[in-house]
Amino acid sequence: MVKNFWEGAGGDLSKKWAELLFGPAFLFWLVTILLVTRPIGWDKVWDWLTAGDGFQQAARLVAGLLLVSFSEYLVSRADFVVLRGLEGYWPSFLDTIAQWMIDFRKKRNDRLESEWQLLRGKKRRKETLTRPERRKLATLEMKLHYVPPAESQIMPTTLGNIIRTGEAMSEAKYGLDPMVCWARLWLVLPDAARTEISGVRSALNRLVSWWSWGLLSLVWVYWLPWLAVISGVWLWLAYRLMLPVARNYADLIEAAFDLFRWELYTHLHLPLPATSADEAQSGKDVTELLWRGPVGDSITYVHPGKS
Repeated sequence: MVKNFWEGAGGDLSKKWAELLFGPAFLFWLVTILLVTRPIGWDKVWDWLTAGDGFQQAARLVAGLLLVSFSEYLVSRADFVVLRGLEGYWPSFLDTIAQWMIDFRKKRNDRLESEWQLLRGKKRRKETLTRPERRKLATLEMKLHYVPPAESQIMPTTLGNIIRTGEAMSEAKYGLDPMVCWARLWLVLPDAARTEISGVRSALNRLVSWWSWGLLSLVWVYWLPWLAVISGVWLWLAYRLMLPVARNYADLIEAAFDLFRWELYTHLHLPLPATSADEAQSGKDVTELLWRGPVGDSITYVHPGKS
């Protein structure tokens, strides 16, 4: 019966069901059903599942897959909220904890900066670095690259600092506030850039969903306390897997402003900054224009076809 079901389904639909069967939503419901039906007896549950003709069995199978699919959809709707929580955007009653973590990260960043300056100085003086020193310098470069440019922007979590860095660099370098400018820039990005950014963001959201299912799996601990260890490992692993994806995402956000910010100026019919020194102020004026509308005479439009 199951074989006939897969053969009867379309290729794309079969692929979707296969993803569900190997995804965290299916695993969550499988464990839940096994725990709930344990007092009844799993053999009796299996007999009920296989009872009846092929149509009845297929109906039960489809109903179960629909339950898994719908629950996965509901959890995915919370991806943005969960991601914000993992970044460190917490409610006010957690301000004390958040500030303690931020202060800890500031001290750690200062220490890493001192170590980097020492090794960087040796390299600039063309002194020979040992292999461990070269490896240490590369590690420090990577860690410090994903530290937000301003201390006030430091987040409580590693994930938050990575993403915040990608968001903050456009304002630090070009005066363009990404919270205001990103939606407009997105509309003028080439298809290849949008596809790449969307793919990485989807991968990040998928890992966030995996983390969410790991958090939901803590309900099992009431029946099987030892499952807390598995859930904890699941949460830690999903979070660690997010970090390289988040770095890629932050790099792409920064690169989008690096390469295509002139498209934003062009489509807004605004003159390009005359020099790199003028760009930060021009970016601030553009941000002000997009957020509040024209203010004074700081913005001069360039009309197409007019000299």
